[in-house]
Amino acid sequence: MTRTCPISLKSIDTQIVRINSVQMFFILTAFLFTNESVFINFLLFDFTMRLFKLHKYSPLTILSVQIIKSIKLKSKFSDEAPKRFALILGWIFLLTTSLAVALDSQFFTLTFTLILLICTALEAAFEFCIGCTIYQWGVKLFS
Repeated sequence: MTRTCPISLKSIDTQIVRINSVQMFFILTAFLFTNESVFINFLLFDFTMRLFKLHKYSPLTILSVQIIKSIKLKSKFSDEAPKRFALILGWIFLLTTSLAVALDSQFFTLTFTLILLICTALEAAFEFCIGCTIYQWGVKLFS
């Protein structure tokens, strides 16, 4: 693995991130079909656990690790900082979506949910992280 991040020397297993994205895609889809806020609140809780590096309490991460072990998927590492930045963006979007749901703003709820759905679909299907791309642009812009 080549180090590209000037901020952090830590690595993250992108297989976990990718499986988390698959799970998130299905949870967001369930939210779109049911409009039950429990799905958004669950994702917000999960992201909060990961944001504060409490991965052992993240249901999605726990399940992802179990899936990786059961299918014997080989780890694939990349720089942590871009993925962490993407996590922060996702948390902000989930918080905004949760607020939109609480305020019964269907337009903003749908808009933010679709943005999150597109981001998770790109990560799950193609390992393309929009948050990571924005992070890399920022690194280039400010260096």
